Amino acid sequence: MDSQALMSKALSTGELLGLAILKAIIILIVGLYLARIVRKRIFIIVNKATNNDEILANFISQAASVIILIIAGIAVLSALGVQIASIIALLGTIGVAIALALKNSLSSVAGGIILIVLRPYKKGDTIKIGSTEGVVQAINLFTTILKTDDGKIVTMPNNSAANSTIINSGVNEVLPIQEVIYALKLPYETNLDSIKDALKTTLASLKNIVHEKGYKVNITSFEEEFIAVSVKIWCEKQGIEETKEELSYVLKAILEKEYIKDKG
Repeated sequence: MDSQALMSKALSTGELLGLAILKAIIILIVGLYLARIVRKRIFIIVNKATNNDEILANFISQAASVIILIIAGIAVLSALGVQIASIIALLGTIGVAIALALKNSLSSVAGGIILIVLRPYKKGDTIKIGSTEGVVQAINLFTTILKTDDGKIVTMPNNSAANSTIINSGVNEVLPIQEVIYALKLPYETNLDSIKDALKTTLASLKNIVHEKGYKVNITSFEEEFIAVSVKIWCEKQGIEETKEELSYVLKAILEKEYIKDKG
């Protein structure tokens, strides 16, 4: 075979390869587009059919989107010349390897399915899972998302949620609250019980305090000349600066009443 024939064959092979790559790119783009469109459409349909059950709609639409992406991936490999039988065998092998490597993630998917089927909570419910309490924002394929009463977002694996005791308090909108922490340096002769009793009595008269959460007085460390103590109180964010100033005077009055001098 002369050089001209080799060049012609190389060009022909290059053209075929280029067409295969172009076809694969088009399939990939169409697959990504379809996955996005189908996810949105299924979300709308399921949400409407279930009377605005966003959690179920979100879960089903995500699952449908993943299935379309898998099909698109297989089509891309087929367009590049990989045999379907080989793809299926490869996917089987990869699937086993992924299942072993990502067993926790897969168990989270299974946990999400259990949560969707059993429905122990829905979006907007205030729930407590273990020591975490918040309002349900979403259940995704792998995670449950909660918003705590101080505005923090907690992302929890579905398997942890499904295998834990769930306390559901029903629909309860998150209060816009903020924790306020005071660090104090108190003498060793300080009577912390007296401070707690005085706080309980005084805080009951303050309007901007979130009384449901109470307060906490904790010893944080023992130093040579004093005890480091933190006082944590929760307040509504509206008017927080005025409340913090008022609380400072409250603490000062309590300490003076108990004949304690704040060295901080």
